[in-house]
Amino acid sequence: MEIRIAQETFSALLGRAQSVIERKSTRAILENILLEAYDGSIRISATDLRIALTQETPCLVGTPGAVAVSARKLHEVVRELPKAEVSVEVKENQWVTVRCGKITFHLPGMPAEDYPSMPPLPDTFLSFPSIVFRRMIEKTLFAASNDESRIFLTGVFLKEWVDEKNEAFLRMVSTDGHRLAMVDRPLPVTPGVFQVGVIIPKKGLGEFRTLLEPLDGDFELAASEGRLYARVANTCLSVTLIDSSFPNYEQVIPSEVKTWVRINRVSLLNALRRVSLLSDEETRTVVMEATEDSVVLTSDNPRFGDAREELEVEYRQSPVRIAFNAGYFLEILRVMDGEDISLGITDGLAPCVVRDAQDARYLSVIMPMRIE
Repeated sequence: MEIRIAQETFSALLGRAQSVIERKSTRAILENILLEAYDGSIRISATDLRIALTQETPCLVGTPGAVAVSARKLHEVVRELPKAEVSVEVKENQWVTVRCGKITFHLPGMPAEDYPSMPPLPDTFLSFPSIVFRRMIEKTLFAASNDESRIFLTGVFLKEWVDEKNEAFLRMVSTDGHRLAMVDRPLPVTPGVFQVGVIIPKKGLGEFRTLLEPLDGDFELAASEGRLYARVANTCLSVTLIDSSFPNYEQVIPSEVKTWVRINRVSLLNALRRVSLLSDEETRTVVMEATEDSVVLTSDNPRFGDAREELEVEYRQSPVRIAFNAGYFLEILRVMDGEDISLGITDGLAPCVVRDAQDARYLSVIMPMRIE
C-alpha cells in the first residue's frame, strides 16, 4: 500500500478515529486502526467492538492495499508533521513508513485480515437536522447513570411517537433514578424505525455528539440489528445498543402539580452555585423555600458554615419547602435555553418538575431529598 495525503486532512481523520479506540485493550488489534487504500481514496476504520467508525477521503493512491497500525502513535506522528504532503507506505512484514519532506518514521503494523469486520450498513436511513439532534443529546446525556449494575439506565432512550393530532415526534429520555430529562422534536414523517424504542449507551451517544458538532445541515440516522447508525457524507458511526428494557419513565413525571414558580434561569443558576459552596460535600443538599414574592435558598455545613440567598419571584400561594442535590439541579439549568424556567412543586417529598419557559417540548424532573 502506498498513498499521499495532506497532513491536515490526515491528522484530522486520525484524531477522530483514535477517540473511538480504547487505550488499553485485552486484544492488541483493537488498539489499531485499519487503513485501506483503493480507487483514489483512503478508508480509515476504528472500533472497540461496541463503537465503529469509518471515514473516507480522496487521496493519491500509488499502490492499493491495507494495514492495521497503532491509532495513538500514528496520530501523534502525523499531528507533529509540517503542513505538507505526507506519504504512507507499507513494506515487508507490515512495517509502515511515514514520510513528510526529510522526516521519516517507521511504525510496526499488523495484517489487515486480523482487524474486526465493520458492521454492514442498513438499507434505510432517516434524514434529521444535525443541530437539533445534537441539542437533544446535550439536553439528556447528563442525566444518564454511571451505575453499571443497572445497565438499562446507563444510556439514553430514543423512541418515535405520534400525538393525538397525528404529528410525529422523536423523543430522548434519560434518568439515573435521581433526575430525569426528556425532550421531543418533530419528525417530518413517521419512519417506523424507532417505534419500539432503543437505548443508546453514554459513550456512543457522546461520539454521536462529536460527529455532529461541526455540522449545520442534515445527517442520516438508522437502526438495524442492535446498532444505531449516523452517516454524514463519507463518515459513518455505529454504536451497539443496550439490550435491555427502559423503565416506565412516564410514571415518574407528576400528572398534577400543586404549585408553579416562574423564575429567571440565570439568576437561579448563579444563586445555586453560590449557596452550594457551603452545602454538605457528599450530598450537596440545598433547601429551597418558596414564600410570598420570593424563593430562598439555604445550605448548611457543620464544618464550614451556612449560606442563604433570596430571589424575587411572583408567587402568591402557600409556602412550600423542598431539598435537592444542587449539582443535579445545576446540570439541568445549564442545558436549558430560555430566560425563565417554571418549577412545579407539590410538596417536599414529591418530584420537582423543571420546565423551560421557551421550550414546551423539554422538561426535567428532580427527586427531592428528605430533610428533618
